[in-house]
Amino acid sequence: MKKVLCSMLLLVPLLTGCATTGRTVKRIDKEDSMYSMIYDYDNNPVQEVRVYLNGKYAGESDVQGRFLIAGTPGTDFTVSLEKPSYEPLSAYIHFDPLKVAYFKMGNAEQFRRLAEDNLS
Repeated sequence: MKKVLCSMLLLVPLLTGCATTGRTVKRIDKEDSMYSMIYDYDNNPVQEVRVYLNGKYAGESDVQGRFLIAGTPGTDFTVSLEKPSYEPLSAYIHFDPLKVAYFKMGNAEQFRRLAEDNLS
């Protein structure tokens, strides 16, 4: 009897935890958007980076270093990133909404540490 009761107590949370909510999952991918992320050389997200597409201001990265690039699949453009105390970065990108563009930016302190590590 105790075994049956213990088994039932274990099965109830398992079975109810697998129940569906009846809601559909909303897709976040869009044909005209490409997700992008900016990290520093310590692999921390870099926020408030000014983003330029083909020289035109397009916005800033969020607190997690993320930003969206709007475009047409198959097109090419230049992404330029700027933030005070960080080295500016420019990259040539092929727009593909199925991929994520990752960028790595560094500041003077990070470049100093990299140089010291390579000299030792």
